[in-house]
Amino acid sequence: LLNSNGNMTMRLQKFEAIFFVNVPIDEAFKIISDHNKITEMFGVFSTRIMDGSGVSGGSSARSIFSWTISFNKKVTGIQEISYVVSKGSPLKDHLGKIRFSQKNGITEIICSMRFRSKIPFTGKLLAIILKKSLEKRTSRILCELEQQKMDKIYA
Repeated sequence: LLNSNGNMTMRLQKFEAIFFVNVPIDEAFKIISDHNKITEMFGVFSTRIMDGSGVSGGSSARSIFSWTISFNKKVTGIQEISYVVSKGSPLKDHLGKIRFSQKNGITEIICSMRFRSKIPFTGKLLAIILKKSLEKRTSRILCELEQQKMDKIYA
């Protein structure tokens, strides 16, 4: 795609992953809002570079890295978890959101992401890889959370 200046721009990629977990919304939020769990959801590592309000609160920032990429992530909101990649990623115009709602004791978690790839013709592939990784790893984390709830009930 060409922009108004005649320069090539990458297509905006979007995806959404929806999860349901049988735990109270505050427990789900507490686990998912933890920076360490977010990095576990994507299979990467992180180090804190700036504290926000609370351990994982608004304006906190982490340096995220894996064997293939390294970038900085900053939390921009905490009612719903919003974050942007602020530096060093193969993604640009990135925005991630994790929203929580609850009905009849079941918590719904909606993870959405939008971005453009800096590398031509790789955006769709990156979206597929990120979504599959997010679905697999987040499902595992949420199953562990439900199991902990069941262990408390039957202990």
